[in-house]
Amino acid sequence: MRRLAISRQAFLSLAVLLLAALPAACGAAGGSAAPAAVTVTAAAPTTTSYPLTITDGLGRRVTIDHRPQRIVSYLPSNTETLYAIGAGDRIVATDSYSNYPPEVQSKPKLGGIQVNLEALIALQPDLVVSTGARPDFPTLLEPYHIPVVMLAYTDVEGTLTNILLLGKIVGQPAEAGRLVDQMRRHLAAVQEKVRSAKKVRVYYEVDGTDPSKPYTAGPGSFINDLITMAGGENIAAGATGQFPQISAEEIVRANPEVIVVPTGSFSPPDITDVAHFAQRPGWDGIEAVKRGAIRGIDADIISRPGPRLVDALDALAKALHPELFS
Repeated sequence: MRRLAISRQAFLSLAVLLLAALPAACGAAGGSAAPAAVTVTAAAPTTTSYPLTITDGLGRRVTIDHRPQRIVSYLPSNTETLYAIGAGDRIVATDSYSNYPPEVQSKPKLGGIQVNLEALIALQPDLVVSTGARPDFPTLLEPYHIPVVMLAYTDVEGTLTNILLLGKIVGQPAEAGRLVDQMRRHLAAVQEKVRSAKKVRVYYEVDGTDPSKPYTAGPGSFINDLITMAGGENIAAGATGQFPQISAEEIVRANPEVIVVPTGSFSPPDITDVAHFAQRPGWDGIEAVKRGAIRGIDADIISRPGPRLVDALDALAKALHPELFS
């Protein structure tokens, strides 16, 4: 099986793909409007009838003839969702980055950006769930008559919609409906807890390989939503694109009070040290750097728009308003 050896520089491209899961994530236009409050909605349908025709995240009409029994899941968000709604036992393979829940680690891995298509086809899946990170899947798999559903992950509400759609596709709509209802209640409870707190200016660094123009989370992204829900003000809320590059000068002018960084195996070991940011020209005068307010959150939680978004919001709210959670 072909595996992808990935450097920190190569991870820059991968991180943006996995976060945005859209072909044009870094170039889409966006505004600075705050996300609508997440509310509790009516329960989803409890059964699925096949054949089923749905419209996927790329606007494609896809027909699924029967309840899928051999699913290939490409993207950790999709994999986590399928397990959370009770369809994990039907997954026959995943991408190389799907590592949660723990039992998924024993599943065959099909690669990263360069997926092992021969191995995928040999598994004879009756459903492939992918994202805009691999927009060529439908064309490549069409000769093999393998249904492909492409999901587009954008904001928090879009993530909840994807969970419901996946539940419908794999015949677990009731389970997906219960999960989304639980998530909405959790998200709403955190929003209520921070509602009266002073808004905190936040800079979220997706990747600072080029510290003069790092990648951040912009408008229309689920991370921007989470920052707002956690009682923060994203300094990149007026940028262009869901995960844009912005200049170091813009960040210094915005003077964030808290800097949030995803941590994990691809992060430099000193990523949460004040010195890591203080050495950048002009950054020693930023409020977050002066106060040592550099907060690391596990990338597997904060960077995956799936069922653990509620855990990401918990971690972010505690990072921005520790006084409310002591």
